[in-house]
Amino acid sequence: MEDGGEKKAWAVRVNSLNDLARIAASIVLTRNPMYVIRFRYEGLVVYSMMSIIRDYYNYYGVPLVYYYTENDDGDKHRRRYIMVKVDENGEETLLSDRIQHGYAVIPVMDLAEPPPFFPLEVLRGERYEP
Repeated sequence: MEDGGEKKAWAVRVNSLNDLARIAASIVLTRNPMYVIRFRYEGLVVYSMMSIIRDYYNYYGVPLVYYYTENDDGDKHRRRYIMVKVDENGEETLLSDRIQHGYAVIPVMDLAEPPPFFPLEVLRGERYEP
């Protein structure tokens, strides 16, 4: 459960950056602040966000970290915003350095290193149980 004295969150891998952006956008659209953190690890770019499951059985809150990984292969992973737009044409998710009217805008915060609560075991394909 602990590595270096820090408790880690339960990791939940989503299928796409769109899935992660959809969760974050739903929070942004309720006028609550939300950001996505991004860090690099062993050739991967990891996008993630934190959430809490309140009153889960006997716990007072279970920390979750939703995450998505891609290979670190280009400038696209240096852009500062994830933008989500849903309209009659469907859903659109963009990584951008500029904001545009009509999109939910989610800032991306780059970290110099993985955060202590993130279970790196999942990125290495190892089993992790908080």
